[in-house]
Amino acid sequence: MKRQNLRTVSLILCIFSYLLVGAAVFDALESEAESGRRRLLEQKRGELRRKYRFSADDYRELERLVLQAEPHRAGGQWKFAGSFYFAITVITTIGYGHAAPGTDAGKVFCMFYAVLGIPLTLVMFQSLGERMNTVVRLLLKKIKKCLGMKRTNVSMENMVLVGFLSCMGTLCVGAAAFSYFEGWTFFHAYYYCFITLTTIGFGDFVKPPYVAFSFMYILVGLTVIGAFLNLVVLRFLTMNSEDERRDAEERASLKRVRNNIHLKAKEDSKNRDAIFLPIEDRTSQMNLIPLIGAPNMMQLVIMADRPPAFTWSLSASPNL
Repeated sequence: MKRQNLRTVSLILCIFSYLLVGAAVFDALESEAESGRRRLLEQKRGELRRKYRFSADDYRELERLVLQAEPHRAGGQWKFAGSFYFAITVITTIGYGHAAPGTDAGKVFCMFYAVLGIPLTLVMFQSLGERMNTVVRLLLKKIKKCLGMKRTNVSMENMVLVGFLSCMGTLCVGAAAFSYFEGWTFFHAYYYCFITLTTIGFGDFVKPPYVAFSFMYILVGLTVIGAFLNLVVLRFLTMNSEDERRDAEERASLKRVRNNIHLKAKEDSKNRDAIFLPIEDRTSQMNLIPLIGAPNMMQLVIMADRPPAFTWSLSASPNL
């Protein structure tokens, strides 16, 4: 099996195993807490129904109204600022889920808008990430020259390390800003930034009301994350390219060996001075028919009437 195929199969098995491990861990961590929250909710529901004497139908209607009012908790969602933020979450595939088009026309436009906007956004972040990696590579090279290092070449390991540190710094800066403006804990703000910049977007934290800052942070953060992911993907593609080049060289070498063997066999067949025939009851071979045209040519006479054993005689035949 080729190295590329083996690596692909290994990646598929690793991802599947990773999913199984993740499912087991999330089940262990969240299942019991979910059951506890559900029991508490049922208890509160019973207390409210007894206190305010709600019927089952009235209580279900109240629940439906509360769920419909939830997206409006952060204010109007479809003013220009809210719509602009929603457009950001669409083309960046973040999709918080805090708001969604309610009209059929809005849903149709959202689909066409995403089909065109998502590829354009991916290409933009790809280009920005490449430019950022180019600038970082030049800066690292100059820094190594200033430090008087003998080897100023920037390795892939250097770039990956800088990209990882840049990602961590971007997440920490965003977490500090959102924890200050929103009053969240640093952990919750860091969680919000991570979910946003990895475009997971669970929507469990409502978006902040300051769209400009959010837009700039998402733009810069996704560029940094994209640059880092570009390095990781480039490293993987480089490994595949090296394997393909190595396989091509092996195939070319094998082809050359086969051609050399074929040419040598042809030369040997042309340069042979005689044909060797096996002789029954002997363990060696004799030169029975010398080259045609040679002096004192010997003629082999095989007796056809005695098939069990070869009977042969030699006679001088100068005029063969």
